[in-house]
Amino acid sequence: MKTAEEKTASETKEVSKVRKMSVRFPEEAMKQVESWAKLRQVSINDWITDAIYLKLSHENGHYNVPDIMTARMNQLLTAQEAGSRQLENIENLVMQLFQTVLSLENGEDSLF
Repeated sequence: MKTAEEKTASETKEVSKVRKMSVRFPEEAMKQVESWAKLRQVSINDWITDAIYLKLSHENGHYNVPDIMTARMNQLLTAQEAGSRQLENIENLVMQLFQTVLSLENGEDSLF
């Protein structure tokens, strides 16, 4: 069961009364809000409401640690996989270089 802080804006609208308020934003912050709302395919109002609920949740000591840890682990795994591929490529390159040097020492003309 979600706490009140964990509910999304659309869930909250169904449960509670809505109050209007006017808020001033720096231009750069508003551009970012608009961009993220568009990216998430939600209204600016819903995006801001979700952000407020997330902040309230954090202020109340509720952190979604498993999601944060899962996201970080996925980042680390992706980096590790990329590193493994790079290492494999380097190993293949070294082996090819070593074979070329051996063939040249044996008098083979493998460069042409």
